[in-house]
Amino acid sequence: MKSNVANTHAPETATADDAQHYTAGIISAETASLRIAPKHSATVFDTLTLGTPIKIVSTTDDWAQVDVPAGSLAWVFGKYVKGNADRATIRGVGVRARSKPGTGVSSTVITKLKAGERVRVIETAGKWKLIATSIKPWVRPSDFELLDAPTKSWQARWASTSQSRIEDSKRSPQPSTKTAPVADKLDNDKTGQKPRAALVRTPSSEVLGTARSNAPILAFITRGTPVRVLSERGAYVSVQIPNGLAVWV
Repeated sequence: MKSNVANTHAPETATADDAQHYTAGIISAETASLRIAPKHSATVFDTLTLGTPIKIVSTTDDWAQVDVPAGSLAWVFGKYVKGNADRATIRGVGVRARSKPGTGVSSTVITKLKAGERVRVIETAGKWKLIATSIKPWVRPSDFELLDAPTKSWQARWASTSQSRIEDSKRSPQPSTKTAPVADKLDNDKTGQKPRAALVRTPSSEVLGTARSNAPILAFITRGTPVRVLSERGAYVSVQIPNGLAVWV
């Protein structure tokens, strides 16, 4: 049975309207598939990575419907979009929304849009337009964790992720050749385990440069911060934090 989810514990940093219409969450899986409908056979609209903030707007027994930063992005042939910027609508019936601008084999038809559907035009590339649709995709609850409230750090991450998702959609992804810097060489204790994704569960955790009780504190990470668990040494755990550094907590 479908039910709405409302966040009744939003802090002053969130607007009253937002607080009544969503619950803040964060992706806790390495990757999470966003689907057009609440079933495994449904088309995958997009994927989100560990630490991406989401807004849960409704749920079923096995799925959650969400809003994502920047909205659900897709490419549409320009002549089927009437208007510009925030005042655009779809012109035509069953207009194909694609993953990339073009009709080649690498451009997947994600869904079909209805005539008159309101969209936001973000970018124009030749005869194609990148749009933000009103589609609210579905994700498995096992792929995210709920937050007690939309914190300032969550809101900041929402804003930065919105911009990065738009930029990623404007260009074809390029393989990275950069190596993330590390603050400390990983030791061999329990390194046989495969690195795994996790979220910080304590209100605040000290970040150390080495696995020693007298090690200087480099920084603090707060609840909900996505990390990658790398290895363990006694009571200490080596993790990779969002800026790429490998540290101890």
